[in-house]
Amino acid sequence: MNDAARTILDNNRYAVLATVTADGAPWAVPVRIAFDDTTLYWMSKVETVHSQNVTQDRRVSLVVFDSHQTSAPEGKGAVYIATVAQELVGEDAEKARDLYCTRHPDRADEKFSSWHMYSAPIGEVNEVKSHGTMVYFTSNGETA
Repeated sequence: MNDAARTILDNNRYAVLATVTADGAPWAVPVRIAFDDTTLYWMSKVETVHSQNVTQDRRVSLVVFDSHQTSAPEGKGAVYIATVAQELVGEDAEKARDLYCTRHPDRADEKFSSWHMYSAPIGEVNEVKSHGTMVYFTSNGETA
């Protein structure tokens, strides 16, 4: 992960998660995120539309950006990720939940909630599309 992407991820708590509905329509929602060097994580109820969408079609896109950024070139920045998601279970879910609650201490009570943990690999930087602080990632053959 490059420095621009790390800075954007470090400084923002939410991503816009886009999924695909059963009839092929896009569905986008904000989700609180945590991350490590290779993966983004979020927590959600299994009944939500986006969680149901991930169950039937794992393709997702995520965008992380500061909604208060200026329009000046030096004020712009975003991380775009085209990837696949999955629901985590067992030890993987526990580790992700710990990371999530460390990143969001105000939500530590959710560590023991019935919400489910999801993950998506960040992938590799798409050098052709990326420029400056606009960083595009692609994972598992998905295109950004």
